[in-house]
Amino acid sequence: MTFGLVLLYIVLVIIRPQEYVQGMENTPILATLFVITFFSWLISVKKDFSVPQPALASMFFIVAIVSVAAAGWFGGSWNAFKQLLPSWGVFMILSMTIKSPHQVRLVLDVIAISAFVIAVHSVEQYLTGFGWTGLPIRPGDGRVHYLGIFNDPNDLGTLLVSTVPIIIHWLGRESTGMVKFVYLVMLATVLAAIFMTDSRGVLLAVGLIVLMEFGRRFGKIKAAVLGSILGMLAIGYTRISELNVDEASAAGRIEAWYQGIEMFKMHPMLGVGYANFTDYHERTAHNSFVLVLAETGVIGFYFWLALISITLVILINFLRKSQADLDIHDTSGVTEWVEFRGLAWTYLLMVLGYLTSIVFLSRSYDMYFYIVFGLGSGLCMVLQKRYSVVPNLRIVANMGGWAVSAIGGVIVTYIAVKVLFVMQS
Repeated sequence: MTFGLVLLYIVLVIIRPQEYVQGMENTPILATLFVITFFSWLISVKKDFSVPQPALASMFFIVAIVSVAAAGWFGGSWNAFKQLLPSWGVFMILSMTIKSPHQVRLVLDVIAISAFVIAVHSVEQYLTGFGWTGLPIRPGDGRVHYLGIFNDPNDLGTLLVSTVPIIIHWLGRESTGMVKFVYLVMLATVLAAIFMTDSRGVLLAVGLIVLMEFGRRFGKIKAAVLGSILGMLAIGYTRISELNVDEASAAGRIEAWYQGIEMFKMHPMLGVGYANFTDYHERTAHNSFVLVLAETGVIGFYFWLALISITLVILINFLRKSQADLDIHDTSGVTEWVEFRGLAWTYLLMVLGYLTSIVFLSRSYDMYFYIVFGLGSGLCMVLQKRYSVVPNLRIVANMGGWAVSAIGGVIVTYIAVKVLFVMQS
């Protein structure tokens, strides 16, 4: 029951019919469904912390709330709790209700189909000026957008790009010609919608996904050739050609990044407080990593970065294992292993594309961020239970190593921003 409820919740978060269907506007459908799903999880699902991500997400949740009080606004901690609770709750629910590769695949399918629906909306919006929701194309720049958390074209692009690996996965496992054609139409529609968002970070993410998939199938040399071709096309036909440190949009982002680093220097441990960035600068950070560093300090950055890093480490470690490493010899074991590898690779491409796109956006606490990494935590949980060779990472045992990684991430971020700021000056 809980798993079905969380799938419905994901659909409502992405497609958002409650914001445009007559009679559903201004009704607390999403909040009500979250409460029902959360309590269903509390009373019916065993709480499993056999992978570190749930504990890391919980610690970051606490640090983000405490950071507001540490900044001097104790009443704001309650606001932070209310704002972050749904995202943290969905993460925990996904992480602990996913028990099989079939359920992982169902979540991926729900995300991809929901995103395809929005892609169709984007195409209609681009061609006619309005989507079926009644939302017009964005005035001024003519970029497509959607409702709610995807109102900005860049945010919409992060959703769409994360579904490209899923549809590619569908194509790879399907042998029927007609079904393949349907998937190709879906992929073309999503890619067209991505192009219509005209988001440079998202276009870079698409390039990364295509190159990694192409390299896996045909080798690194052919992937390098394809990368050169894609690079020339991007420079010739997209806004990537305008990307330089002196261009207005890029210059504004670099200035925001620099201000974020300055905030961190003033409050290195707990930052300036969750959601307080714009109290110190006129615009948001436009970088999810800088935003966490500035608002929650090195402590929050440690847990947030470890959540991402450990997910990637577990998946990459699994993908590097051969049949011999896992002692798989029977046919059923090989079939299951191939299925797990396909899901792990698809998710890895999904999350790398997503992370590439949010480097240029402030989506550190976004609901979709927690959906993506809640799914990753659930996948890692399943892998841990099936294959004992997957590293059994523990937060306490590896605290020193992850702390060094977090500090290294701070240093790299600081140097990169300083260099870009000097170049701009």
